[in-house]
This record gives sequence, structure tokens and C-alpha cells, in this order.
Amino acid sequence: MPVSHKDYSVELADAYPDRGHPLADPQPGFNTAGDILPPIEIGDVGYIQHNHGYFVRLFNVHLRPGRDGQPHRVGLPEGFVELERGELRQVKNSTQVFKSHSVACKSVDAGASGPLVAPVGGTLTFSATQQRGAILVTPGPAPITCIDVLSEDIKRYKQYMVMHMNSWIPFLKMKGLKLDDVVLITGVDRTACWATAAFAGSNLEVGFGLDVQYAPVAGAHITTQLKWHQDTSVMTNSTPAATGLEGTLNTELNQTIFVRRLRAKRRFWGMSMKANAEPHDPDVGEDSDGDYVMEETPERGEFDDSLSPILDYILEHSDVPIALAHDDDRPSYIELLETHDRLATDAISTGDGVGTLNIPLKENSIMHHSPQDSSQASRQRKSTESSGSATGGTRNSHQTLLMSEGGSSAGGGSSSVLTVDGYIAWTFRPPHTHYYLSYLLGVNATTLQPLFWGNKLLVAHPAVGHVVPHCNSSDGRPLWLIDYKAEVSRGSIVPQTLFIPSGENDRVKINIQLQLPIFFVHGDGRVGISLPEAVAGHPTSLVGAHQSAPLGGRSTTHLYLSWPGYAAYRKQVEIQDAHHRQITISRLVRRIGSFIDAFIQANSTVYNASQWRVGEGAIIRDHIIINGLVQVSAGTWQPIVQLNGVFPM
Repeated sequence: MPVSHKDYSVELADAYPDRGHPLADPQPGFNTAGDILPPIEIGDVGYIQHNHGYFVRLFNVHLRPGRDGQPHRVGLPEGFVELERGELRQVKNSTQVFKSHSVACKSVDAGASGPLVAPVGGTLTFSATQQRGAILVTPGPAPITCIDVLSEDIKRYKQYMVMHMNSWIPFLKMKGLKLDDVVLITGVDRTACWATAAFAGSNLEVGFGLDVQYAPVAGAHITTQLKWHQDTSVMTNSTPAATGLEGTLNTELNQTIFVRRLRAKRRFWGMSMKANAEPHDPDVGEDSDGDYVMEETPERGEFDDSLSPILDYILEHSDVPIALAHDDDRPSYIELLETHDRLATDAISTGDGVGTLNIPLKENSIMHHSPQDSSQASRQRKSTESSGSATGGTRNSHQTLLMSEGGSSAGGGSSSVLTVDGYIAWTFRPPHTHYYLSYLLGVNATTLQPLFWGNKLLVAHPAVGHVVPHCNSSDGRPLWLIDYKAEVSRGSIVPQTLFIPSGENDRVKINIQLQLPIFFVHGDGRVGISLPEAVAGHPTSLVGAHQSAPLGGRSTTHLYLSWPGYAAYRKQVEIQDAHHRQITISRLVRRIGSFIDAFIQANSTVYNASQWRVGEGAIIRDHIIINGLVQVSAGTWQPIVQLNGVFPM
């Protein structure tokens, strides 16, 4: 399974939520002369390069035009005004290994001791319990330097961004960027030497390791030589040479491994609809509303990170055109999802047409006081969640439950399984999967402890009581099927942007009781049906093929597909038969098949520079498997799609 810098950032952001955004490529880069560029600084405005994951600086809010690397005024947003820099705090951090929840340090030898590497060097070997993970090693010898603006100064940066946002938007447009793409840096973690690894679709085996050797350089400095030993399915990287020349070791603390930042997102108002003539589906009947396709610009795709769910939440629960969020808002957002003790609209400030979270944190809420504290707090949270209590700990009480069907045993799992290993997580990525599951179940998804039953992921939660349970535990408790563990070795799962409605009516729609995901499963437990079979109307081998599909009782709905590199595709379909009964699973599969078939026909000649291109000589209908369907708003469902034997990068 191909892996990208996005997998790395998602995994470590989930494991270390208080450190900000993990940069998959921490190096500052080099200019055309081969000289190393300055490191990321407080006040930098820039974006994450979408192919490789390094930070690209556009300008700095604190610097005068034409000074210290700042572009001249002609290369800055119109009316640029400097922001006076406030006091900064700086601390040292001795952490040497950062890893996602699924990764363990399997063994150490030579000079390595525990998770830390001793000054004489050694080899670290890693293993994984899940099929996705990330590792960052910062062996020193110098500790990480963490620099941040004071907490009270973050408000000044927000006010500055709000004040100058209108001049930024045309400036960014000239560079092919959107406001959603850029961040304003308020904190950095720097090191001299680093090594990163990310994997997806395979467990780490013995032999995946990192050699760490300390070497003297000119003067009194000591630096580190790093060398990975890994499988070809693992993406690795390490500190580049200091001058761009091989063998020149870096000793400067100029490699930025984490950033804290502000990020904004605009509500998209420019969406237009047009009637689209498509091949007639004889199984659909007359559709008085017509078929529609959403017209959007098929650019490189929306930038998605751990702040995206917060920005989307603000836009959904307010009428503001722009949302603004900072890493320090994440604890407030999590608390908001967990407590449900206040209206969403009361938690959002909407001054100057910009929405921000406005939730006073409880005393025991975790804030980013300093990076060395945050990793410890994260470990404490993990320990608390894992242990449960003697009388009511969810994980402990559910681990040995027996299912009523077939008497198979089910094991308990971490909540990260739902947001990492399932088909939904592979489709929407963990941040938006957490967002979707929290809305679906009415509870913060991180509090869930799913149960395994074969490849099924089930939860015991009363919030989905409006749906008939999938089965019962041995003590009579109902269990609901939420997802299946993804069979990623079969082929790539098509990544999509989660459809999130905007506008007053749509905010009402998303707060309705969503139906549970629908999966198309064969009698042998295999998930998915090929597109040709679906279009031909031959899904009779599916479990429950002739039963009514649980679509919520509506007469019509919209199918929505966000295929990489293309404009989002949407079509209205009927989901009731001539007798006003919900269509069967068999007919639903055919509807989805015709929808995806129409998407391929409509886009087979549309330019797409990525390896996700559809049409002759690229991805064709024979490559496509339909795994399931997810309701994302009152009137919209998104299909979960996988490729058979195809692995685009």
C-alpha cells in the first residue's frame, strides 16, 4: 500500500495532540546556490507542500519588507503591516523517540538503552500492532528546542490574521493557493538530527530498524549518523547533509519537527449546479428532480490536518464566512464533543465575521504549556483510557464477550482502530473519521472501545438505539456494526474528502440522526462487490440482498463521490420502489454502480495529472470494488470504494 507524508502527520498528530502539526520533512531546504535556508520562525506564513510535506514560507508577519529574507513590498500582500513580536518562551526537550499508538520499540542493542539511545549509539528495532503507523527519532545529542509565543499573545495573532485576511486572499490566489492552505506559525520544535518512517498497509516485521551512530565533527561538536533498514513498503527519511554535499553532517538546531499554528477556512459559496444528461438506468425509474453534478475546480485537493474538524465544526454551527482555529483550541473542541453541556452556537464567537471557539477549559483540561509536558499528558490519558475501572471499565468488561451469532469471541480494541484501520478511516483519514463518528454516535469517538468479531468492528453504545443491533453479547447487551477492518492488501482504498454541508438548512440536516454505515458483504465474510457485477445487477450473493436497505425512509437521496484529482460528483437517485417501499440492498448496489459508472464516463477525458486518473490506460471500471455506503448528511451518502490490484501513489 503506498504511503505518503499525510499518513506520517496524521499518525503522530493523533499520538501527540498537544505538540501541533508533525512535519513529515523537517528540513528548511536549500536555495538554488545550494545554501541551506533559514529554519521556520515564529510569525512565518506559509503552506505544507502537498507532495513531500515540507513547509514553504511565503512571508513573515514580524519582518520589514526586504529585510532578513522578507520579500520586498511588491512580493507581499497589499497593505502589508508588521506585527510587533511579543515575548517568546523557550524550553528544552529530551524526547528521542516519537511513535504512533500502533508502534512499539521492539528491541535495542549495543549502546541503546530502553527507548532512548545512549551516547555510544546503537540500533532501534520497531514493530507494529496495526497496519498504519509513523515514527520520529531525534537522537540528539543536543535536546530539542521548543519555542512558542505566550498563550495570551495567541489572541494578538488571531486579531492580526482577521484584520489582514482580505488582503491575503488575492495574494494567495496569485500563487495558486487558497486561504485554507496556509498557516501562521506560533510555535516550533527544532532539532539537529532526525529520522522519520511511515507505513500503511503492512505490519512492521523483524529487521525494520534504525542504526544510530554518534560522530565527532569539526570543533567540539558531536552529531549523529542515521541509517534505516526497512521493507520497501515503508517510507523513510533522515537529516540531509548540512551544505547539500553528501557526508556533511548537520549540527545546527534548524530542523523543525513540529509546528504550532493558526489556520483559517472559508465557507465555499461558489458552488453551482447544472443538469447533466447521463445514461438512463432502467432500475431507477422517472426522477422528477433530475440528475445533478456539482461543478468545482479539480485542484490538488483540500489541505486536511488535525485542525480541519474544528474549522468544519465552526462553519457548520454558525453563519460566518470564515473559521479560525489554533492548536490550543483542540482541548476545548474535545471537551465540547465529550460533555454536550452547552449549545454549539454558544461555544462559537462570531466577531468581525470570523468564527472561533470560545470555551473556558475546565481545570483538569490539558493545555500545551510546554512540549515536554504534552507527551507525558498524552501518555497519562492513554493509561487512564486503557485501564478502565474495576467495576465499569469499558475495555476490561468487553474484552471477553461472546457474540450470540456463532459463539465467536470478540476482543476489545483501542478507539484508534475505528479511526485508523477501518474502511471509513482509510477513506476519510483519521481526523475526519473522528469527526464523522462523533456525530454519528453522539459521543467523542476517542472514548469508544470497539469490539472485534472476525473482521467486524462493533460498539456497544446507546446513542445508536434507533437502529436494530447487529447482534448481542453473551450478557444480552446489544452491539452495533460500525465498520470492517480494511483489507488493504487487495488494493488501494480511494481517499475522499468527507462531504460536510454548509449553510443554515444544511446545518440542520447534519444534526439529524444519521443511519449507520451500510457494507456489502458476501456469505464468506468478504467485503465488497465489483463495479461490473453491481451494474449488471448480480449482487445476489450478498448477505441480505433482497432485504430493504436501511436508508432512513426517504424517497430520494444524493450520492456523492470525491475522487482524487476530479471535481466532486453528485447525483440524485430514487431509493423507494413503485410501492413506496425502501429499495432492496440488491437495487441499492445497482444504483451505486450506475452512479460510479457515470462518473467514470463523465471524467474519462478530463485531465488528471495524478495516478488516480480514470479512463482508458488508467483506472477502469474493472478495477473498482464498492465496499459500502456512508450517510454524511440528511440527504447525502458517500460510497466507500476500493481498487482491485491497483495501488496508485
